[in-house]
Amino acid sequence: EYVGREVEVDSPTVTDEEIDEQLKAMADQFAEIENVDRPAVEGDTVILDLAGTKDGEDFDALSADGLFYEIGTGMLFEGLDDAATGASPGDTVEFDGVLPDGFGENAGEAVTYKVTVTEVKEKKLPEMDDEWAAEVSEFETMDEFSETLRRRLGQRKLDTSYDDFRRKLVDVLVDEIDLEIPEAIVRTEMDRLLHDFSHRLSEQDISIADYLQVTGQTEEALVNDLQEQASRSIGIDLVLDAVVDDAGIELEGEELDATLEAFRNLATEQGVDVAGTPQEERVVTDMLRQKAMETLLKSAVPVDEDGQHIDYTALAADLVDPEDIEDDELPEAADSDETEADDDED
Repeated sequence: EYVGREVEVDSPTVTDEEIDEQLKAMADQFAEIENVDRPAVEGDTVILDLAGTKDGEDFDALSADGLFYEIGTGMLFEGLDDAATGASPGDTVEFDGVLPDGFGENAGEAVTYKVTVTEVKEKKLPEMDDEWAAEVSEFETMDEFSETLRRRLGQRKLDTSYDDFRRKLVDVLVDEIDLEIPEAIVRTEMDRLLHDFSHRLSEQDISIADYLQVTGQTEEALVNDLQEQASRSIGIDLVLDAVVDDAGIELEGEELDATLEAFRNLATEQGVDVAGTPQEERVVTDMLRQKAMETLLKSAVPVDEDGQHIDYTALAADLVDPEDIEDDELPEAADSDETEADDDED
């Protein structure tokens, strides 16, 4: 059952808050810092001298002067953010903690940190106006700059949402297959996947053994991964083949002839005659399955976390700059231009 099937995905709609975050992140890159004579707060940059003791003795590995640190990043040592917050220039703060992973064999050992704040610097963000927009981008106004950010972020979110919709739809249909796949078929698909994987590695002069050594993966884990991939791949094919039958999908004569001719010509250039071979049959099968996938995506209904229908076509059209559209051309949206389900179909 795929017609009208609702699939929940994250909303691809860009919010004002997301645009503000993008702009603030960009402004942060152009921020200036200046000395202030007050207690440090989150977001301030402090310059500090560091020392420490371990087991009551000075620990030289913790000795450093003139370190720049932005409070709130959590980058150096656990507890440093809390210790530095509220400290004024000249203050010294001590606190207990443990050494982080970067200290090798001493990592995890208990130490006492001694931090002296020598300077507190406040971040001054630029005023995000038309002048700033013209300075940091190719646009003359903040409105143009913000709109372009909205379109770019919107495209990323749209692509992510649509890919998620496709994956989740396929996964749920595959999971509903009540059929035990023969081990021999799974093994054949595993061999194909392993062959393809080995070929990709060989193009980089990497062997399977080298790959396992570099990644730390065991041979057993690789086999299990291949088995999982093979089972899913077979399941997807079964779903698509069922859709081909259910929807009565066929290939148009001209479309089929053109595809086969292109395939034969390519094979001939490589000195191979594929006419009437299983390779040709595979091409036809792949074309049918591609159309079946298109049918699935048009028949199912993507919804957001609030249950609202997501119109990928409308969202894609909204992301196109009107100046780029000629002759009222409507942009295509990732094969999802008919997401409304027909209640009369099965």
